[in-house]
Amino acid sequence: MLTIKLITIVVIIVLLFILKKELWLFMLFASLILSILSGVTPQKFFIGVLHALSDISTIRIVTSIYLIITLGTVLAATGYFKKLTNSLDRLLPDLRFSIVIPPALLGLLPMPAGAMMSAPMVKESGKKFNLSPEDMTFFNYWFRHIWEYSWPLYPGLILAATLVDLPITTLAIRQSPMIVLAASLGLLFLCARIAQPEIKSLSISPSAFLEFFTSIWPILSIIILVIVLKINLVAALISVLILCFVIHKMRFRMILKSLKDGFAPKTLLLIVSVMVFKKILEISGIVALVPQILMRYSVPVTVPLFLSAFFAGFVTGINSAFVGISFPIFLSVLKSDIDLTFFAYISGFAGVLLSPVHLCLVVTKEYYKANLAKVYIRLLPAVILLLSFGIFIAYVRGIK
Repeated sequence: MLTIKLITIVVIIVLLFILKKELWLFMLFASLILSILSGVTPQKFFIGVLHALSDISTIRIVTSIYLIITLGTVLAATGYFKKLTNSLDRLLPDLRFSIVIPPALLGLLPMPAGAMMSAPMVKESGKKFNLSPEDMTFFNYWFRHIWEYSWPLYPGLILAATLVDLPITTLAIRQSPMIVLAASLGLLFLCARIAQPEIKSLSISPSAFLEFFTSIWPILSIIILVIVLKINLVAALISVLILCFVIHKMRFRMILKSLKDGFAPKTLLLIVSVMVFKKILEISGIVALVPQILMRYSVPVTVPLFLSAFFAGFVTGINSAFVGISFPIFLSVLKSDIDLTFFAYISGFAGVLLSPVHLCLVVTKEYYKANLAKVYIRLLPAVILLLSFGIFIAYVRGIK
């Protein structure tokens, strides 16, 4: 009976998910269906919703993501990215790196379709090596996303850490080997495509280094404040934003515009709806059924965990969506094993990278006029290799 009940709920959620129009609406509707099927009274349902909305973790994560988006709009408006492009052009001796460093550096700042910011830089460098549109699409897309496994500004990681009750720095450090693996694989693919580097003669002046550091100081500041000094992410973001306002002498009207532009309703509503879904799952008792069913049928938790996370990532193309859909169902086992959280995250992110609705992939492919099938010929082996390495790490660490 427990198994049939859980399977029925999962099937209905999946069907709703496939038919979705707005992810946040889907999550709220899924919460309602879940409460009805699991016998939660209307009174308990509304109390659960209120508790989720007023929970300090919900307030903290929504505030963090809002501030991150706001910071991105401020940096774009004040010319940081243009300065970064100019400084990189002066500092890079091996022109192959001019293809991968811009998307990698700009990838430190999360934003929807962010790969478009580095696409023109990659295009200019790619022309020098006669790269195909598919090659440029792959390199721009791949290096844009190498940080998402453990960079603490990404909503998916923030949400994952919040759901499993872990400090974000703890989860970030645990998942950091994936950044090294992703970057290494990308560089191997680059060297295979462009065997002979083109070296330019440089006369690097101190002003080039100064320009580079002044263009990247907001990101470096966040690294130091959050990772090194262990300062709360919200406090770190507010501090950096205020410094940006002061340094650029932004008028009150410009500050208000930046704060308004940082408000992304769909993103913030998605996060709120995920926290509501988590709370209703807890109230319904469904979360407690998962380990019982796994034990009864001797099913390794990694199998349903991989399938749910990968499928959610592939269908949505959004990190916070796959985390919000798959993690709450498995919270009872994820909270007891950080390496299962690592396993779930890399599984879901593999789906995100391969998703045909991933916004970065869609807009980059359109920008370069690339053939999507040929892009996948490059992308699929890289994702499979990266996922295989990640799963190997998870099993070496001891997951079962």
